[in-house]
Amino acid sequence: MAHLRSGLKAGILLTVAAAAFIVPNSAASSYEILHKFKGRDGSMPEGGLVFDASGNLYGVTPFGGAQGDGVVFQVIHHTDGSWTERVLHSFSGLDGWGPFRESLIFDGARNLYGTTASGGTSYSGSGVVFKLAPNGDGSWTESVLYNFSGGSDGDGPLSGLTFDGAGNLYGMAGGGTGGTGVVFKLAPNTDGSWTESVVHNFDHDKDGEGPQAALIVDSAGNLYGTTFDGGPGLGGVVFKLSPELDGSWSETVLHSFSPGAGGYFPRCTLVFDKAGNLYGTTSAGGAQGFGVVFELVPDGRGGWTEKILHNFTGSLNGGTPFAGVSIDASGNLYGATTVGGSANLGVIYKMTPHGDGSWTYQGLHAFQGKPAGYPYDAPVVDKAGNLYGTAWECGKGIPACHGVVFKITQ
Repeated sequence: MAHLRSGLKAGILLTVAAAAFIVPNSAASSYEILHKFKGRDGSMPEGGLVFDASGNLYGVTPFGGAQGDGVVFQVIHHTDGSWTERVLHSFSGLDGWGPFRESLIFDGARNLYGTTASGGTSYSGSGVVFKLAPNGDGSWTESVLYNFSGGSDGDGPLSGLTFDGAGNLYGMAGGGTGGTGVVFKLAPNTDGSWTESVVHNFDHDKDGEGPQAALIVDSAGNLYGTTFDGGPGLGGVVFKLSPELDGSWSETVLHSFSPGAGGYFPRCTLVFDKAGNLYGTTSAGGAQGFGVVFELVPDGRGGWTEKILHNFTGSLNGGTPFAGVSIDASGNLYGATTVGGSANLGVIYKMTPHGDGSWTYQGLHAFQGKPAGYPYDAPVVDKAGNLYGTAWECGKGIPACHGVVFKITQ
């Protein structure tokens, strides 16, 4: 890696942030388990959660369920403060299996959309895009909108989806003409079917490889995302895709990561703040080698500058984040790391911005394995500032536990 470090871009700005040590179950926050998965109702959740208008939570697990191929689940919020989980759909192979590191999305009619990494036309298929539609009796009906072939149309999507203003769906997958990944679009037809097209094929050295996160879209219909690997610096990229009048798309690499202090290998879905700055994480690199929280600031001339908001140490303040961050109305960022903390089972953290451009890191919870650890996705935040998320694995000696849904009250 020495020759890659020598190529690290000199324009990286380092922002010094104050840090707060992680104290498990500190007075600053309380941790509550809303649901403990038992296998038949799901197993090993890796993805994030989404709210509906009533405050219920929805998510996926890649394993468990009636066939062991993963589930879509709902955690219902009751007026007495309790929560109940129910399975909305168990995958069985031909309708997909293995929804991994993704969050579901809703449309205006309360239908849910997502992807699976495998299954479809055959059990060993290359994954699907699916829809879950609510029925009047409380049940849900799944339909497959698209089966990936594993070739030029994409292969094994690991990430979720996003809508544009016209109701088209966008996502990312492996495969493509060069085998290094694609951005795809699904356009709805009047008969209820959907048509898939490839918006962009990644080129490893030029603009990255291995997209593993969902895209985001701005008000002009531009798409923004990350690739885990590749690019000019060989450490992944942040990119922008802009629609052209003739129906084509033009791509711009906003930032290329190189192994070293600027962080590399981003697995994250990005978020915007109100000023148009982008935020995300890398799973490696930084001052201590365990990843960073970064900000990309537009310079007004088409360029973007990376600022490091936090360096993970792999110890008390966490390390190796596999997902990005959530943002609240005040501009605070929330995220999760898969390792670190007092038990080395991951942490939930908060980043608070200050008027001078600095940020304060605060550890909200360190997982202890009693009964869970290893959060893989950023928590979602409600209007009251409460956080909700999933943790992947339960500790040794915890009976019938295959991960949890948790709540952190600040």
